[in-house]
Amino acid sequence: MYRDVQPLTLTDYHRVLGRFVGYVSRLPHVRAVFRFGGLRHPGISDLDVLVVVSDDADAWTLEGVLAATRGGALALYLFAHPPVVVPESAVDRVRWVHTLCGLEQLWGAPTEIPPPPRHVRPWLALAEYVDFTFCVRSVLRSWEGENVGLRSLLLLLTSCVHSLHLASELLGWPVHEEAEEAVQGLRDRVCEGVADFQGAREAAVAVVQRLREADRALAERLVQKGVVASEPVRECVPWADGRYYLFESPTQNTAKPPAGRWWRHLGVDPRVEVYPAFYLAQFSTYALSSGLLGRAHRLLFGTRFARLVLSTAYAEVLRERVAVAERIYGVVRRGGLVPMVPLGIGFRSPEKILPSRRRRWLRGLLLRELSRKAP
Repeated sequence: MYRDVQPLTLTDYHRVLGRFVGYVSRLPHVRAVFRFGGLRHPGISDLDVLVVVSDDADAWTLEGVLAATRGGALALYLFAHPPVVVPESAVDRVRWVHTLCGLEQLWGAPTEIPPPPRHVRPWLALAEYVDFTFCVRSVLRSWEGENVGLRSLLLLLTSCVHSLHLASELLGWPVHEEAEEAVQGLRDRVCEGVADFQGAREAAVAVVQRLREADRALAERLVQKGVVASEPVRECVPWADGRYYLFESPTQNTAKPPAGRWWRHLGVDPRVEVYPAFYLAQFSTYALSSGLLGRAHRLLFGTRFARLVLSTAYAEVLRERVAVAERIYGVVRRGGLVPMVPLGIGFRSPEKILPSRRRRWLRGLLLRELSRKAP
């Protein structure tokens, strides 16, 4: 772990944001620019922007929006991820796929971005929890053994705390407070110039463990309420980073599966994260979509576990959620941009996810090996 936090002020953020708005506002087909998220810790916090474009926006305009985040070293630093780009036809439902907390319009004709209907918000919170949590934990695991910047880790831990906030909302009791306090304390110390590497490592371990506990509690709650089935599921899924993820029955308590040395000869990393089956049920419901995002989910997860979603309201929200994302992606991909939300497939472009005969063959082998009892 290395220190990559720059000593910045809010003035630096406003200057970069002003340049961004000045550039994209001159691009054709750009209709409005918004900022969202917080800037509580200058030097650590990143810039989150939403750009509304016309549905017929061309590749040149979309590439220009992305290029505006690369206007110098400071812009590259502050824009830790690409901007959220949304076509006009999807603005009224964009909050179905992104909460956009603290949204503030910076430029353009006044544009209303309404909240989703109240009756669907709990289902959207559950969908966001699954998508968001799966992706941020996947990124954390991909960093194992790698050199990681302290700021990058703190941003990801903040995302994990967001997931725990969602879990608290869904469960009805606070499961986020301890993790939030630890991460906020870390961010404060780093901003003061203290590179607390050991504290960051310990916080990462503690936060992921807290997410596992929240997973288990949510699985039990969802089964009790008849949202998902308790049908036993054991599926080993290859992920875009080359690792495999194991899905277990929502009500079955499992420890991390043991792994031997056999895998080294196959060039496969057997460190498998265990997730409750309601994750797989949600991804499989997304796979019923006919668009590119649906195709990516079919390749990675298949459709057969969609039947585990028992609630018709939950299933309908998932279908609407992916339909909105497909509409957004149908426009933004012209400029090489990625979907604005993970939807369980990370930030990988779905066209690049291809079926692999080798992975399909290894899936059964991995499952058998990981199911063996420890010697």
